[in-house]
Amino acid sequence: MVLPRKGYVSQLLFKQKESINWLRVANKYLENQYDVKDSWGTGQIHKKDDYDEGFMKEFDYIADTIKTTPIG
Repeated sequence: MVLPRKGYVSQLLFKQKESINWLRVANKYLENQYDVKDSWGTGQIHKKDDYDEGFMKEFDYIADTIKTTPIG
């Protein structure tokens, strides 16, 4: 797993417009990592065979940093 370089997250946080755009694109990417299968009316979510575990870990790292970073 490759974590973002030190300072990368702070750059991301200070550029709000770019941050929001990055999160939007990253979320769409993650949505496409799953298949939704209907089985007797119950939607079931399954990871695709080529699920990108590394990206998910990086996304979690950035999301956790955003949650714990004070605004202002």
